[in-house]
Amino acid sequence: MTRITILGAGGNMGRRITRALLPDETYELRFVEPSPRGRERMAELGVTASELEPALDDAEVVVFAVPDAIVRHVAADIVPKLDSGTSMLFLDPAAVAADRIPPAGGRQLLRDPSDASAAVQPAGGAVRRGTPGLLGRRTGPPGGGVRHRLGR
Repeated sequence: MTRITILGAGGNMGRRITRALLPDETYELRFVEPSPRGRERMAELGVTASELEPALDDAEVVVFAVPDAIVRHVAADIVPKLDSGTSMLFLDPAAVAADRIPPAGGRQLLRDPSDASAAVQPAGGAVRRGTPGLLGRRTGPPGGGVRHRLGR
């Protein structure tokens, strides 16, 4: 079972990811959401937020579904707390390229397209890169509307 933590789980993108992953029992999902309104929206999906530290414990994948304006600050707090083998998915396509994400444990974050320590989800688009086995399942109709989703 893949342990996935979604940061910003009560926001638009966080809920979208949650809805996509909830039906798949191969994931152990953990949710972090600081705002009361976001927590209310999560309750509508039948999930509740956890405290940050327990949600990060042994996480294999951390999804940063946080607003672009705060991704630098959130990443600066979170990235140093992650185990060296943890994969990260940033929903801000410019976050890594603009050096908004601090390196951790000597990892380089997708500056080299062959790097597999982080993935970037273009806003409104399909996931384009990621760790082998992390973004491996393709869903959608053949020849159009294809998207990748987290999975093995």
